Parts: sequence; C-alpha cells; structure tokens
Amino acid sequence: MLTGTLADIGIVELIQFPHTGRKTGELLINGKEMKARLFYDNGALHHALAGENEGLAALIEIVDWKEGQFEFHLNIRSEKKTIQLDLHRAVMQALKVRDERRQAEEEARRKAEEEARRRAEEEARRRAEEEARRRAEEEARRKAEEEARRKAEEDARRKVEEERRRAEEEARRKAEEEARRQDEETRRKAREEAEMQRIDGDDAVDEELAESVEPLDEDDASDFRPPQGLSIPQGKPVADGPMHTEMCGLLEEYVAANSWAIQAIVVGPDGGLRAEANRGRPAKQLHELRKAIRVIQEVYPRGGPRRLIIEDGLGLVIFMRRNDGGGVFVVAREDAQIGAVMMSTGKLVTQLRQWKLQ
Repeated sequence: MLTGTLADIGIVELIQFPHTGRKTGELLINGKEMKARLFYDNGALHHALAGENEGLAALIEIVDWKEGQFEFHLNIRSEKKTIQLDLHRAVMQALKVRDERRQAEEEARRKAEEEARRRAEEEARRRAEEEARRRAEEEARRKAEEEARRKAEEDARRKVEEERRRAEEEARRKAEEEARRQDEETRRKAREEAEMQRIDGDDAVDEELAESVEPLDEDDASDFRPPQGLSIPQGKPVADGPMHTEMCGLLEEYVAANSWAIQAIVVGPDGGLRAEANRGRPAKQLHELRKAIRVIQEVYPRGGPRRLIIEDGLGLVIFMRRNDGGGVFVVAREDAQIGAVMMSTGKLVTQLRQWKLQ
C-alpha cells in the first residue's frame, strides 16, 4: 500500500501515477470535504467516485484539490466503467471544465461586486439628486411670481410671432403654387401649340399633295387597286379576334387615365379587332368608324396613311398606323384638345410596339 499527502505530490501527478507504472488498484483520497475513489486497471482509469459524482464529473471535483491524504491499494478492481476517455484526455477535460467553472464563479463574483458598487453609487447619486431637487424647488417657489409674469409676456410675444410666420408661409406657399400652376399651364399651352403647328404643317402638306393629284377619269378608276398596308381587298371579309389580353389591359388603363377618352382599339393588319377598351359608346358605332377608315385606306392613292384626324359633331377620332400594318383608334369627347389627344395617342402607339400582330 502506498500512502502520502497532497502536500507531497500534486493532485494531477497523483492521478496519473498508476498509469505510469501500469498499476491495477484503488486510489483513495481523503479531501477536506469529501472522499474520492479512483479505480485503475493496468494503468488505465476505469471508474471514479467523488461524493455523489462519478466518472468525469468526479474528476472535475478533485483536479484542483490542494489538501488531503491518499492511499493506493493494489489489485482492487471495479466492475463499473464510467471513464470512457484515456487518462490523459480525461484529466485535460476535467481541468478545462474546472477552469471554466472557476472563471464563471469569478465572473459571477466580479459582477456581484460591480452590482453592489453600482447600487451604492446609484444610491449616493439619488440622494444627491434629491437634495438638488429640494433646493431647486425652494428656488422655484421663490421665483414663481417673477417667472409667471415673464412667461406670460413671452407667450404673448411668441403667439404674435407665430401668427406672423404662418401668414408669411401661407402667402409664400400660395405664391409658389400659383407660379407652378402658371408655369405648367404655359408649358402645356406651348406643347399644344407646337403639336398644333406640326399637325397644321402636316395638313398643309397633305392639302398641297391633294391639289397636285389630278382626278381619275373613268378609265383610270377602273384600273385602280388598293395600296399595300392596312388596306383590305374589296369583297374580303374581316374577322375580329382573337383578343390580345395584354393590349386590352393597356388600353383599359389608357381610357381610365384620360377623362376625355371614350374608346381605344387596336386592329390587326387585316383590319380585324385585336384589343379594345371603351367608356360606353355602342360597339356598332365604333364598327362603322372602322369601316369608314378602311374605305379611306383603300382609296388613298399614296399608300395607307400613317395618321388620320377626324373631327365631327360627336367628338374626335384619331387613327395611327402601326409598323406591323395594324392600327390604333382613339375616340375622344368633342371638348378634347386635339394636340393633347395626338400626343397621348402617339405615346400609346409607342407603348404598344412591344407586341407584334399577325
């Protein structure tokens, strides 16, 4: 039997001692508060007990013992195996966990001390604040009448200043709104005037061309054939559809966004209806408008016109041809501005270019 004290040999060295000599037996350690029993088999630690802990938990309890006596009894075995790691790794793991626990305990103690110090400082600060508040209240009571009089004068002066500031801001806001409105109106009129000048210029060219064209005699008329483009051969029926869903959606947004718009439709190269949106005008009337435009397309001597503007007692009809041979119709109220309708229709045609019709 081998005996000794922890003053003679450190606890970690003692735990590893049987492993060095590949001994089998029981190491009994009497600590200050509990006993520990470690069982070795041919130098390997198989089982450990310390109080109510066993296995690695028992090692964690004893790896930092500094005082106690020990005895090693040879050839004593335990049937239990609670240590799965080899001795070196088990001791390293126990030291690591013990260090972490010690650090956690020290951190908890440090936080407790800091909390106590913080509370003491907070109490001192609270008392100082209470004393300062008491003195401030006494000073406030002493100056109450003077402060009330000063505040009343200041409030009256501030009220007059605030009313003056609001009046100036309101006047400035109205002036800015009026200037902006006038600027927008000037821009709108300028755009409409430019568009009207362009339309008038196009109309003048068309009139000049029309005057330069000699009327057809009967022999020439018998040889006349409709031009290429959107024109429909005589006698060929026109079939509507199928309707283009995306185009219909865009036309509905267009009619809803423009209060003067009554109807908007898209026709294919064959003259058949491909998309439409309306604000209630009878479909029969729109069909008649399409027929009238087709007639103009058929008899126009210079190929299908790119743009037609028809103004009658019921409103305004704008037709613009698409690059694929189809066309766009927009029917507007009679009080609509021609320039505004032309510009809006041109933008609509541009948006519709993303879809091609067969």
